[in-house]
This record gives sequence, structure tokens and C-alpha cells, in this order.
Amino acid sequence: MQISVGDELIYLTGESIINEGYLKIEPEKINNKLPNLTEYQEFDVKFIVIEKKTTIPKKVTESELANFLKNPFKNTKSDEEIEGMNEENDTDDYKSILNGIEIGTEATRTGIIENAKLYKYITQDKQYFSIEPKGILLIELLDKLKIDLYKEKTVVFSMIQKQVYKGTKKIDDVIAAVSDELNTIINRENIEVNNLIENSKAFNFSNYKDGCKFALWKE
Repeated sequence: MQISVGDELIYLTGESIINEGYLKIEPEKINNKLPNLTEYQEFDVKFIVIEKKTTIPKKVTESELANFLKNPFKNTKSDEEIEGMNEENDTDDYKSILNGIEIGTEATRTGIIENAKLYKYITQDKQYFSIEPKGILLIELLDKLKIDLYKEKTVVFSMIQKQVYKGTKKIDDVIAAVSDELNTIINRENIEVNNLIENSKAFNFSNYKDGCKFALWKE
């Protein structure tokens, strides 16, 4: 249902009773019940401010994270839904994996997660994962530097790697794609690539004293 209040549009989802029918005899609780309005009907509205507490987002389980890496573009499923997947869904998943639409492989995903834990980007409590301040800072810095490591970009390179496995591309194609991406990042930040220096914590460029903020941290 769409309601117009001045210049604002309010969208409501629910059920509206047109004819009570059996409900006259057997009343039934209806969730998200909406008034039975007609198109262009006008009525008075009264907005009331109420105080509520937001719900803490549900933490990701180990199996949910593994399933996301396996198929990053499928809606996140709970552990129960994963166990109930039918053969047709499994076939679709396998086709996606063959096309390279995944993050990492069966052999490397554990290492990806363990590295994130090692560098304190995430922590694990039993089967649940939580992002840590260092992980949030990493995301913010990548966004600030416009370095795209989100799933869409990651999968692009994964698909190129899969094409190497199939023999339709060469390793040099992967190296060229990565090189182009790095050059794009470097050129965007106006970095002098010929003056790379190393200190105990990171790799920087010699013009960092002049305001160059680009750095590759060792940890």
C-alpha cells in the first residue's frame, strides 16, 4: 500500500480484509493488518513518536561465512536452510563454482578466514564471528582510498583464474589484469612508484612527507 502525505510517500506491506467471511465466526489474528482503503481516498493522519531499541545484528556463523565465500551472490542462508538445500540448488551452486563465481577455493578459504583472525580483523567465539575495530578501520581506509576489494571485484579476478584452469586464458592474463588494477590505484593517488621505501611497519613512497598517504602495512 502506498500512502501520500504531502511530498512524502509511505509504503506499507500487510493484509487488508475486504470481506470478513468466516472471520465473523472464527476470529483470527492478522499480522500487519492494513485498513481497507480505496484508491485516492483521503483521511486524516496523526504521527506519533515512539521510542524503540534497535536489535543487534545477528552474528555470522562459521557455516554461513563459508557458504558466502562459496557463493557470494546468493542470499545468505541459515544453517537449517543450508542443510535443507535440494539437489537442484546444489547443481546451480556447482555451475557457479565452475564459472569462478566464488571467493577463494575449498583449499584456500580456511586460510582466508584464519588470516583475518590472525591480523585481528575478526574474532571467533565458538561458531560465531565478530568484526573488530581493526577490521572496520581497514574497510574505511579502503573506501577512502577507493580501493575496491568488495565481492564483485574479487569475483572478477576469481573468474579469470578459473579461465586459466580451463585453459581459455593464460597466467599472463591474470598478471596483466592485476597489474592494471594496481596501476589504476597508484595513478589515482598520484604516487611516485620509483621511490618505494621500507620501514619496520610498512612500505611507503618517498613523498609521504609531502602528504602521500599510500602505505602497504606488513601487518
